Amino acid sequence: MRKITDIISKPSEALQAMVDGLLEQDQRSDFRIDMATFGNYDPERKICFGCAATCTAQKLAGINFTGKEIDNEREREYFLDIKMADYNDFENVIDSVRRGAVSDLFDYFDIGTGLQYQFDAKFDLENDNWKEQIPEVLQVIEDLKKKGF
Repeated sequence: MRKITDIISKPSEALQAMVDGLLEQDQRSDFRIDMATFGNYDPERKICFGCAATCTAQKLAGINFTGKEIDNEREREYFLDIKMADYNDFENVIDSVRRGAVSDLFDYFDIGTGLQYQFDAKFDLENDNWKEQIPEVLQVIEDLKKKGF
């Protein structure tokens, strides 16, 4: 099995996957963004729910999780071909990052520069504001790219 860092290698790539995942999953009629869950399924309404981390995972896997995958982390591990411990670590990092702790990506990618904290606290994605804050995230992505991250 591979690691997330075999798919993406920089903080800017992780943030871009988060943004792309959120925007793509928001277009689905059978999925709702819910920052309070890492993934859930409502069988009565046939709707999956997931946070920024779940949306990022779907982007990286190149699939849309259904009720089967969203309720079972082993299914996510299978689709990404990622060890469960690494997958869980990455989900937790993305959950912190969506709250503005971009420096956590530097730790995840094992980048120790002393510059990581300059990217923190520019946004805080919640259910009611994440769309409006995407431009702030895109600016951080650009700033990261300019510095080679």
